[in-house]
Amino acid sequence: MKTKNHLLLFLALFLFTTNCKDKENEADILPNATETGARTGGAIVNGKTWVAKKRKNYVPGMNNDYWVKGDSTFIQLRLENVSDNSNLMIKVGFKNSEVNNTHILNGSISKEKNYAMYYSPDNAFSTVANHPEYTGKIKFTHFDFYKLTLSGTFEFKALNINGSNQVIDVKEGRFDQKFYE
Repeated sequence: MKTKNHLLLFLALFLFTTNCKDKENEADILPNATETGARTGGAIVNGKTWVAKKRKNYVPGMNNDYWVKGDSTFIQLRLENVSDNSNLMIKVGFKNSEVNNTHILNGSISKEKNYAMYYSPDNAFSTVANHPEYTGKIKFTHFDFYKLTLSGTFEFKALNINGSNQVIDVKEGRFDQKFYE
């Protein structure tokens, strides 16, 4: 009888730990690259998976914005991870005929150029204006003005804005977002 109880206890413990590992690994997976306005986003930040996460009853992607001025479109994309209060933000402007092109992120937050930024409660990093090493790129793979959806990929390398010479490397970034409706 003791053997049966030990076997059942072992089986229950095994199933519990296996289930916990699956949930932990789920958080380390980048979202699929979709083009439906799924309100997802993520990247590899300094070798670790970073995924945009939402608060309960909060719709991520509501801080995204775009505006048109003449024949140019300007987009501000903001992905947030509320579990660690970090976010990724990209601002880019382009001619309306260049929607599907790759756009270079070679400015800083204090300039009116295209830029990328990563912020956490500990540090803030931004691409640097006119610096060949701290730049990036973004490509829009889907942009629907009528459904207000935007999808694409991005990567950038940025410098700590406090002057500490710390660098952050953001790779394999992807997003599928909606604009404020």
